[in-house]
Amino acid sequence: MKMILMFMMSIMATYWMPNDEALADAIKTAKDFVVFVDENDATSLEKIVHTEMMQFAKIGDKLMPFKGSDFVKMVADKKLGGTPREITLKSVRLIRGETVDVVLQAVSHEYDFMYQISLAKESGKWLIVTVLSDIKPIKE
Repeated sequence: MKMILMFMMSIMATYWMPNDEALADAIKTAKDFVVFVDENDATSLEKIVHTEMMQFAKIGDKLMPFKGSDFVKMVADKKLGGTPREITLKSVRLIRGETVDVVLQAVSHEYDFMYQISLAKESGKWLIVTVLSDIKPIKE
């Protein structure tokens, strides 16, 4: 019983509930990432991604890397985004201190995106440092 209690306490220390005030800003930043892409708002997007951010998009059996600056430019040029998606928070994990992973699902009429968004706090502000997205077409 003591082992089970210790195990449960370690999980609670690692996995925070999504409504935890300490992580609310990180969750909002992760959701804003999706919204800004959907709205082709490159100016706002640029403010929440680290200058050296990397994104990896998994589509089928291909893994495609994007530098953050290239990704923001594609959003600005409307090569990405422009379609509203329904966003669902799947999980939040405090890594340590001021580093967090947020998993979101964003679904449009065409695609189902599963995002793992890693954030770090710098100068009091949450910034997105890496994004891993798994993209599947919606089958009709």
